[in-house]
Amino acid sequence: MKTIITTLFLFAVTYGYNQNNLPEIKDLEHITFPSEQGVYYKDNNNLLNPFEGTYLYSNGNTSFKIVLEKKEMTTYNSGYFYEDLLVGGYQYIEEGTEKINTLNVLNTDHTNSTANYKIHANIIYRGNALWIEDATSSDEVWLDGTIKDPLSNSLHDLFLRKVTHNGQEALKILIMYGHTVREEGDPPKPPASYPNGEFILIKQ
Repeated sequence: MKTIITTLFLFAVTYGYNQNNLPEIKDLEHITFPSEQGVYYKDNNNLLNPFEGTYLYSNGNTSFKIVLEKKEMTTYNSGYFYEDLLVGGYQYIEEGTEKINTLNVLNTDHTNSTANYKIHANIIYRGNALWIEDATSSDEVWLDGTIKDPLSNSLHDLFLRKVTHNGQEALKILIMYGHTVREEGDPPKPPASYPNGEFILIKQ
């Protein structure tokens, strides 16, 4: 009898401990800034899923490839909070010359996704706002994120929107509002290796 009571007590303590240490779950669409400590911003409605895949823009000898994957419960700042995140890498070839290729980042499951993946996005908007003026409905989902260039240590805002282009599934992106990070006294960094502007990439 004593053994049974002890087992039940230990189960109750363990169960209570696990319950108390699980992060509070909030919907990713309502993520706050600054984000709350100990919260898991979960993509409850799978709004990031349609953006996954390989996309390609090509024009002659110039091409821009982006590969996107959804990562669940990624950590930020050693577990300060958790979030579902669309992450990725890219390759840019200009007039036959490869300027940059970060596709290999997807071969590693990084702990700090925002620091290590060269594309990340999970800020969700709907309908017409900012650069979207022709949304198909007020419920149309598009994403705000970041693209990084490790060669020049620069980053830009990256907006992503799923569209149909010439009957094909595609991704419309806008790269803008860039800046470069450098130490005081260092010479200016080279410009980003990827292009700025708006592109339509066909899903492969």
